[in-house]
Formats: sequence, C-alpha cells, structure tokens
Amino acid sequence: MSASWLDSRCWARSWPSAAHGCSGRVRSARLRGSRLTVLVWTGRPARTARAEAPWLVLGGVAARCPALVARRRQVDWVPRVHLICAFVATDRLAAGLRTVCRSSAIRRALGVPDGLLRLAHVVVPGSAAVVWCLATTPFTPHVSWLNGVVSAVGAVAVVYRIATRPPLDYGVAAIDFGVLGPVPIGLVMQLSRGPLLLYLLCVLQVMLG
Repeated sequence: MSASWLDSRCWARSWPSAAHGCSGRVRSARLRGSRLTVLVWTGRPARTARAEAPWLVLGGVAARCPALVARRRQVDWVPRVHLICAFVATDRLAAGLRTVCRSSAIRRALGVPDGLLRLAHVVVPGSAAVVWCLATTPFTPHVSWLNGVVSAVGAVAVVYRIATRPPLDYGVAAIDFGVLGPVPIGLVMQLSRGPLLLYLLCVLQVMLG
C-alpha cells in the first residue's frame, strides 16, 4: 500500500472529481475540419473552462516565482524556477493528453493512430507553454530568451514523458538499505520518467545562464 502512494495518479484524480461532478453539461455541436482539427477541438480540457479562476491564479503565482527568487539575489536559481513554473502551468492543461495516453479503451474507440491522437492533445499544453514563456521571459530578470525557449520546450517534453509513461509495475524487487528500510528501486526508476528530464533541463538552464 505504501509503495502505491508513490504514484500520484492514485490520489490526484480524486481531487477534481468533487468540484466537477455537478457540472457535467454537454452541448451538441457539428464537427467540421480535418481529423486533427476535430481532435484538437474536442480534446481541449473542458475542466479548465469550468475552473478558469484557479487556472488564472496558478498562472499569476507561477509568473511571480522567478521574480521573487531574483529579488533574493539567488541568480543561479532563477532560470531553474522559471522552467519549473512553466512545467506547472503546462501540466495544468494536459489532462486530455494524460487521459488518452493512459486509456487504451478510449484510443480504440476513437479509431485513429496513437501518434495523431497524442499530437492533437499536445497542442493545448504546448500553446500554453509558449504563451506563458512569451509573457514572463521579458519581465523576468536573469532569464534570457534562450532560457525561455528551453523552458517552453522542456515543459512540454516533461509533461509528454509523464503522460506517456507506461503503467507502473509494482512487482519490482525492493532493496534493504538498513536505516532507510526496503526501497523499491525499480518503482523509483519508473517514476523518474519525466522528473529526471526536468532535473537535467534545470542543469542545462544553469549552464546557459
């Protein structure tokens, strides 16, 4: 049981369910355009429209974090915080991508190639990352446009790797480290898909700075 709580998907899905359970209205609409256009339109995160205020608050707070770090004269940390905040803002709009990547039943029901389906659901979080970085990079001290590009591309890449992570295998062996007790190394390595890339990109941000 304790190992299963390392997977955030076990508890993260229950948080928005209470807020959105009573707002399940559906509007019928005629779908026009190419298959990719239809997938992008229908796959846009409806929960974001229902929770517009929290999204705006999150974006505002994330935009202020690098500036606050800069005021404390932690210059080396500013590009890293900018990247992490870009990831947080992008991940807020990646619910559709996570859903289609983790549900084989939905992919079979849609009847389109997995690559096209993932591409369609990357459009919204990718656009959010670009807009967020364009809005924050000019006003964030010690963050160059090159750092902004790394933040935008890196945020989308980390979100994509986390969303496309294979189902976790809880049957991996655990190694006893004595004081720390048994640690499921295999599970930790599986969970590092995404966060490890974020760490490497933070190192790159420092090198570019």
